[in-house]
Amino acid sequence: ATGHITNYLAPRCRHVFSFEAVEPVYQQLRKMEERHSNVTAIHAAVSRTSGLAKIFVDDKRLSNSGFQDLVGGPAVSVPMTSLDVVMPPDVDIGFIKIDVEGTAFNVLVGAQNIIETQRPNLVVEIYKPYAAHPLDTIFAWLMTDCGYRCFYYGHPEGLVECETVAAGVHAVEELHHIHDGDFLFAHVG
Repeated sequence: ATGHITNYLAPRCRHVFSFEAVEPVYQQLRKMEERHSNVTAIHAAVSRTSGLAKIFVDDKRLSNSGFQDLVGGPAVSVPMTSLDVVMPPDVDIGFIKIDVEGTAFNVLVGAQNIIETQRPNLVVEIYKPYAAHPLDTIFAWLMTDCGYRCFYYGHPEGLVECETVAAGVHAVEELHHIHDGDFLFAHVG
């Protein structure tokens, strides 16, 4: 979106690549490039392939825009890319944050090469009402197929590990009020 996470990460990282598909929001995100010399803002939706895509814009709050029409917003055509396609091959990627209103699995599949070769830490928003894929598909792919451990932040206990796919699904379905759908995935190896 407009760059509050980008603004936080920029002083702490070598380089931050931030993506936004909605044009007016992207124009706000570009201001992070002026503030931080190590930020690249990219006008594109992120998914598993590249090309043009139709997204639905939350024209009321701009917070629920995405590939699914979640709030009855207008459809617009935007550039779309995958992380494996757009990221320079010489960039060391240590962290990826995904908040795409239910289509996180598509972003993950579009970053499969990065995930397999660089094993970045991931923060993935997984929220059942918006999930375009079965919840167990996301957790199984990351935890079983890719070798990640899964955590959410619980108060007051701190990081809580979801040791199984079923525990991850349970956390999404029953504990959203604790973690707001944000899950940390850290590679085991």
